[in-house]
Amino acid sequence: MANRILQPDLIEVNSFNDPNTPFLTNGFTNDLQTAVINPRRLTLIKATIPVSTVQLPDYGLIFWYYRLDSATQTPTTNNLKTVRLFPRNYVAPSGLAYTPTLNRFFTGPSDLVAQLNVAAATSGDDGTRNPYWTAGDVVFTWNTTTQQITFRGTNASYYYCPVGSLDANIAAGLATNGITMANAVGGGTTNQPQIAGITLNTRLGYCLSGQTLNNQGTPGNPAYACLTNRPVIGGSSATTNAVPVDNFPNLIYTGNIYLYTSIVMNSGSAGNNANNKNLLAVIPASDVPNFGFIQFQPNNNSVYATKLPETINRIDIQLLDDANQPYLIGDNAYISVLFGINYNKDSP
Repeated sequence: MANRILQPDLIEVNSFNDPNTPFLTNGFTNDLQTAVINPRRLTLIKATIPVSTVQLPDYGLIFWYYRLDSATQTPTTNNLKTVRLFPRNYVAPSGLAYTPTLNRFFTGPSDLVAQLNVAAATSGDDGTRNPYWTAGDVVFTWNTTTQQITFRGTNASYYYCPVGSLDANIAAGLATNGITMANAVGGGTTNQPQIAGITLNTRLGYCLSGQTLNNQGTPGNPAYACLTNRPVIGGSSATTNAVPVDNFPNLIYTGNIYLYTSIVMNSGSAGNNANNKNLLAVIPASDVPNFGFIQFQPNNNSVYATKLPETINRIDIQLLDDANQPYLIGDNAYISVLFGINYNKDSP
């Protein structure tokens, strides 16, 4: 009789039952009313996850480019320039001389370009907290024919090119002169979120790393991270002076959601997180519109986690995105996960 009570076949956990979740969370913990004893195999039956987020992660909102004196100048940290968006929940202090351009839900690439041009304009930022910003130095364009986003420099005295996502000058520059945000309360500043190797450039379609030459055009410096391997002189023409782009914009927050739970211990691992062996499922997320629900049910439930503790008293859930960063969801959007448990390791 005890085993019947302490060996349920189904267990559902959800974020609503965790009163300690913050207003933005990527996980939760449920304490079980009765312990589960001697589980042998566990599988995910269903996961319901709201898609309630923006298209651009807050840790990758900085567009980096070089402004150079000549078409052959070797870029250094002194040539770094940026246009940035602020995190979606950023609150500016009263009296700030400009209105920060926030990350938000974008209706499409043209809407994003309009927001970027506000950020790049004369009153879009300040050179103290963002030492790499120059007012009105670049303009972004959405081409409805090519379905691509390009940028161009506005000053004909300089040459412009994007900075590759893996260019070492980014880290070197930030180590010396960080990009910060004024705190709304208490004074001081907070660093702009930035994950190494993740920039707004790649989201817009400038995807070259800055470490290898593109195979088109004449040889050049790998740091000129554009199709021609050459910087482009600034000017007023969105065609002639546009820096060529190598890819299309990506306005999908994450292609997959990685679901982890410590109760499966070393039963699964993901390529994007070599140190976390608690993977339970990789859930496709790109085919559900914003404000919809992911209803994930594996097609094949014969894959079981078998490295389980002898007793389960609580179940924790953690969600990460493609970049191995927390997949944040507001506390008004509830996550539900349903498990199936088997107590005979040899039976189907």
